[in-house]
Amino acid sequence: QQQISDALKGIGTVRSLYKDGHGTHVAGIAAADGAPASCCHTPATYVGVAPKADLVIVRVGSDPETGTEVGENTRIVEGLDFIFNQSPASGTPTVVNISLGDNLGPHDGTSEVERAIDAFIFGFGARAVVVAAGNFARTDKDGLPTRCHVRGAVPGNRDLEVEFEVREGNDENAFLDLWYDRAGTLNIEVIAHGGATSGTVHHGLDHSFIANPTADPKRRSRVFIDGTANGNFNRDNNFRITIVKPQSGNLPHGPWKFKLTNPNAAPVNFHCWIDRGDDIHEPIFLPPVDPPDGKIRASSDSTLGVPSTAAEAITVANHASRTSCCNCWPSHDIVASSSRGPVARNAAANPKPDIAAPDLEITSAKADAANLRGNCCDCCPDACCCLYQDLTGTSQAAPHVAGAIALMLQKNRRLTRLQILQHLQATARPAPAGGTRETWGAGKLNVKDAVDAVAAPVAPGGGGGGGPTVYPPFDLDGKIANRKPFSPFPAKPAVAEVASVRFEPGGDPLSTAIRLLRARLNAFPHGQELAAVISR
Repeated sequence: QQQISDALKGIGTVRSLYKDGHGTHVAGIAAADGAPASCCHTPATYVGVAPKADLVIVRVGSDPETGTEVGENTRIVEGLDFIFNQSPASGTPTVVNISLGDNLGPHDGTSEVERAIDAFIFGFGARAVVVAAGNFARTDKDGLPTRCHVRGAVPGNRDLEVEFEVREGNDENAFLDLWYDRAGTLNIEVIAHGGATSGTVHHGLDHSFIANPTADPKRRSRVFIDGTANGNFNRDNNFRITIVKPQSGNLPHGPWKFKLTNPNAAPVNFHCWIDRGDDIHEPIFLPPVDPPDGKIRASSDSTLGVPSTAAEAITVANHASRTSCCNCWPSHDIVASSSRGPVARNAAANPKPDIAAPDLEITSAKADAANLRGNCCDCCPDACCCLYQDLTGTSQAAPHVAGAIALMLQKNRRLTRLQILQHLQATARPAPAGGTRETWGAGKLNVKDAVDAVAAPVAPGGGGGGGPTVYPPFDLDGKIANRKPFSPFPAKPAVAEVASVRFEPGGDPLSTAIRLLRARLNAFPHGQELAAVISR
């Protein structure tokens, strides 16, 4: 903080090689004070939702051990730990905004990052993690729905083909992530454009082949198929297909397909996602048709990104609040790109998204707008017209919710995640007619009503008191319901259950035992305070 303050006074500099500006724009929506004016607007025009909040900024780089996969990026876990347990703000009411995500992973809340979110939130008060739902239900240039997800079922003792296109000009690795019923068995064959084939790769096994064997050696692209069966955390089975860019040139473009074979009598359900990349060049599945032609076609459901399927996260979809900077044709519908639910497994216990917030053409701070040498306005940045910019995406929707939660925690520092979510959902404006739970969550964020619904904490007094204000769970109609929040940690596990979890393969027995102990304490008065002591 002192370094930044000194730099603003002209004493020293703060340099960063990261100049994308995505994080700056997101942070501005949540908490900017709007101090700089622009050519057309006075100061305090573009103000964040919670402008008096303190900011803890963590830049999450790539993880050399896990590559670019967001759900398994241990740097994000370390960032969460820093914010909640090590930063100067640790121990104070905190809401974390994660405007990141991709399509790699089971989409059921069991990725490394999602399990960490659950562990950091479950059993604690005055904490929340808000995650952008993702922009994977987007429309392409032809106005067709998403082309990055398919779902279907392979009938017993049958096979089924899924076609996709590797588009021209793709100079990055391409990833397809196939997940199918844990109790089922599927074999796979990948057929590249031109006819090169992997042959049959059996359930749970790995293989690789050259997609274009007749090409110049430097232009050959290798395809890796990695199979996982009966994985950790009761996950579904998985085949990940990686098409590796050649030394020179682009991926071999054209129509590709993979064939799934079911050797058993029972049908096997599956999902397959193409990971995000260059939107113009990343592979795409076949477009939807009306009426269906019997082929497996792209669908917009179950397009939530990872880590937005974490059970304890508050997942945010995005709706329109205007259509352009001039707002000539206002719209208040869901934005076509906003990712849809449900999660791939256990959707009833983990309904996502939770709520929708504005994201279309949101104005916020622009990084590196004027203050670095060589920029057109570095001589007089305060009079510059380019200190702000408009961006669109669930990345911009999520910080609206994060800022709202900061205001709620300012009013009552003892709110739990469940109470926060209940207030957000109970006060949300309803979705337009025809809007579904899987698209909108509970409806449109209403910041004022959500904050007004928060009761001030009970003041300490004679005979004890001073505990958190507890609101019983309720559904969207306001009816009392004996629902329990979904969590992988049972509140009162039996001794046998503790033993089975302690020695889970690949798990950490000590941390698992501590989490279980913390979860048990929540059943007692002042349990959260005791749990916090254990955590520290």
